[in-house]
Amino acid sequence: MVRRPGGGGGCERRRAAAVTVICLLVAPVAMAQIAPASHEASYEQQVKAVFVYELTNYLRWPPDSSTAPFVIAVLGETVVVEPLREIAAKRKVGDREIVIRPVRSAAEAGDCQVLFIASTAPASPEDVCQAVAGKALLTIGEVTGFAARGVAVNFVLDEGRVKLEINLRALRRAGIEPSSKLLKLARLVDDAGGEP
Repeated sequence: MVRRPGGGGGCERRRAAAVTVICLLVAPVAMAQIAPASHEASYEQQVKAVFVYELTNYLRWPPDSSTAPFVIAVLGETVVVEPLREIAAKRKVGDREIVIRPVRSAAEAGDCQVLFIASTAPASPEDVCQAVAGKALLTIGEVTGFAARGVAVNFVLDEGRVKLEINLRALRRAGIEPSSKLLKLARLVDDAGGEP
């Protein structure tokens, strides 16, 4: 089930405008960290990389005093790794360095904080989510329908723009709390046919 908070065309238009403003304000700042030499990564993939990083500012993981690197795992072959690495080289999550780690299976991402599931991932979203169940790990997908299949955050294309879907149940299962601002800008999706 998909629920659009607030309902009504006016709310949808205001939300879309807000997302556009956020993208215009945030994306250029982070995109500036991506070298023009990122030839292989399309603009869409660069935007996704920026969103992956920016999501860390709108989500709260369980308390952790660790100073170890903040690890973003990537499952599946994707050129999004390149812009992610360029952002990681110049940004931090709090005081923690960012490390981008390609993985061959979800099991290898058990000690990571984020798992980006590429469209080429060798496993279904259900299998991935089961493999990381019980861990404070944010799952992010990029395939239509992934949020409804248990992935916490999903990137979808809508009229050529990258937009966010959020599965609140999946976030809660991981012990990750979203900010109210993020929820207002996202499309809420449930994986159990009930209210998110």
